[in-house]
Amino acid sequence: MYSGWIVKWPINRKLTPQEKADALPRARQPDTAPDEQGALIGFNSTYAEFADRRFILRGWIGTFVPLILFISMPVLPIIFLISLPLDIENVIGTAIIGIAVIIGMLLFWHLILSKDFFTHTYYPIRFNRKTRQIYVYREKRDGGIVTIPWEKGFFHTGHGLRDKQFLDLRCHVLEGDVVRDTFVTGMLYRRKEAVQQLWEFIRRYMDEDIESLGTVEVWTSTAPTWKNCEIMVGVLFGGLFGLGALLWPLALPIMLTRWLVLKSCKPPVWPPEIEAACRIDPDDPHHLPEPAYIGQFAVERERAKAKQAP
Repeated sequence: MYSGWIVKWPINRKLTPQEKADALPRARQPDTAPDEQGALIGFNSTYAEFADRRFILRGWIGTFVPLILFISMPVLPIIFLISLPLDIENVIGTAIIGIAVIIGMLLFWHLILSKDFFTHTYYPIRFNRKTRQIYVYREKRDGGIVTIPWEKGFFHTGHGLRDKQFLDLRCHVLEGDVVRDTFVTGMLYRRKEAVQQLWEFIRRYMDEDIESLGTVEVWTSTAPTWKNCEIMVGVLFGGLFGLGALLWPLALPIMLTRWLVLKSCKPPVWPPEIEAACRIDPDDPHHLPEPAYIGQFAVERERAKAKQAP
């Protein structure tokens, strides 16, 4: 689930037989309909921009649990000191526990929390159909921004390093058949068809006419608002109405954690040379509006239909 984020991608290795078998075709697949699968965050005639897989997981269980432990750990030596008689042995014992707590907190912060808090709100992947380049936004500690030619990317259906049921649209940067770098476009999926449809969307955008995509709409908003956090957590919990309402006691703290994480972060800013290469024509007929919240345009259409209904 946290492959490529908490757990680093394995690089400087040869492609595996499984990766070769999961390679995605560069030719059109007539039986595969293009679908951005909720990953599209910007669209125009120059480039299409997508979120990466970690966006949906920001502030999720992998952050929520360590955060609770991080906050609660300092209480342990205090309880120990208050509950026992004040003598030299107990003071020494409390000091040892305190040192262990500090080490534990530093480990939680370094290994997990620092990779979520005070970073960037999202990590876009930009496909420029004019320059034929892919731009991958990353933290400096993760290798920094990467630019690779569209034709050089080895795209395939990726499997989680530990949770094999989670799939993604993964790309390797190769030197011969040796993997030198890896990135993922889009979210986590459980169906192979979802990865194939996302790939077909990107492939058609880069290699065919934009019209071949059919109707396109930007559905996902990356704004760090409470409304977006509520919608995203609701989606991950499978809806928070009906039977899903039973999950509210768990969902609410995760909404808060996600909101705190995103509020602590700054938006990504592409370097000037990439922005110059991705300049959008002011009269671009394919420049789509971006929603203020997730699913805004679908919600507004439904409201408009409801008003028109007799």
